[in-house]
Amino acid sequence: MSTLTTRSKTLGGAAGVFGLLAVTACGGSSVEAYCDVWEEGQAEFEQLETADMQNFDEAFSTVEDFLDDAVSAAPDEIESQTENLRDAIAAINNLDIDFENPESFTDPEVMEDLEQLEEQFATIEADSQAVEDYVNENCENVDLS
Repeated sequence: MSTLTTRSKTLGGAAGVFGLLAVTACGGSSVEAYCDVWEEGQAEFEQLETADMQNFDEAFSTVEDFLDDAVSAAPDEIESQTENLRDAIAAINNLDIDFENPESFTDPEVMEDLEQLEEQFATIEADSQAVEDYVNENCENVDLS
């Protein structure tokens, strides 16, 4: 697998994470508060799924803000998975990647940074699935599928 493919897969996974997390608002650690955040934030995740490369940075920032709210509202049983999703998005936001320029993904520094993120967030797919399952089982007004 080429490094560019690996990088694209990592970013695609991150985008998938965003697609799973669609919601913002509320406070308090409860199922109801968590569901309220997800209900209000669905649009943010849909924006990430449809964002073109020119708006990717903005979409990632919006999703990171949403996930901060979701972490604050998360019940204990899903808090760590939600935190991991937020931290993965924050880490991507902290990279100096020009999403509009595919050549930036061949930069050795960027490639190394992405490899480190891949290792650091090895459980991101499982965490994303856990959040999706939790929301789908507990939040009747949210559809993450």
